[in-house]
Amino acid sequence: EGWYPLIKEGKQNGSLKVVLTFTPLGLLPGNYLKWSRKLSPFRLEITNTEIDSGGYIEGSVILLTPISLDLKRIYLRLSGIESVSWTEDDGSDLDRHYEGETTIVNKWYHGWENSEEKIDPGRYHWKYRVKIPESIPPSYDAPHGKIVYNVYAYMDHIKPTEAQPIKIYSPIIATHPQQAQSQKHNIQVACIMDKPVYYWDETPLRLMIKTCLKNYSDYGIKSIKVHITEQLSYTANNNVCSEGKLLFKQTYRSMHICGHQQWEGKLLADLPVL
Repeated sequence: EGWYPLIKEGKQNGSLKVVLTFTPLGLLPGNYLKWSRKLSPFRLEITNTEIDSGGYIEGSVILLTPISLDLKRIYLRLSGIESVSWTEDDGSDLDRHYEGETTIVNKWYHGWENSEEKIDPGRYHWKYRVKIPESIPPSYDAPHGKIVYNVYAYMDHIKPTEAQPIKIYSPIIATHPQQAQSQKHNIQVACIMDKPVYYWDETPLRLMIKTCLKNYSDYGIKSIKVHITEQLSYTANNNVCSEGKLLFKQTYRSMHICGHQQWEGKLLADLPVL
């Protein structure tokens, strides 16, 4: 709103009052849902997208509204989907394809509640901190299988926010000591991890492998090769596909273990984050 002078032949001979009124983007209450679908005024932000199982998701829910809204509550939802897919060649002209999908977690969280059940026009910012379950499997991405986690926010009258992916880590639990014996050369090796549980709290993950080697043969040993693999089995429609993923491979040289000798020591293995 304002007054503007009217000039004629270099002299002011009057004034004009101008008043501008408008509704942003033509937003009438009945068109708000259409506008919200187009511009996504309701969104979810996550500050920590890599989380240990049993940890906390933290972030904000943001809402921009040019009109008053009926709003009772906001929810968060954690979704976890496990999917498998592979193709087998049985020697015929037609390959056999197997696939399957399972929901492993669908957990709802009560994020915020409005006692007045209505909000005025404006920009709103709500923080949240919710705990994820401890028992869920870690995120995974392999040629034949995936475990994917996403977080959504929900509120009254507006479609949910776009999926926000997160990556969940679970501790590595060492199995019982594995012992293997060579019948050909009469060499016995026993390996055990230095602790039962490892957490992905640093990069890379360092494993300490306690090794006992008993050489009952006449052969000398100059090096030790260590392979750490991850074994997986996928199931779809009662069909099973197995695969192994090599996580670590290294040769420890200059061992010089003579025949009929015993050696004990610790071998270090640095694993990349999965």
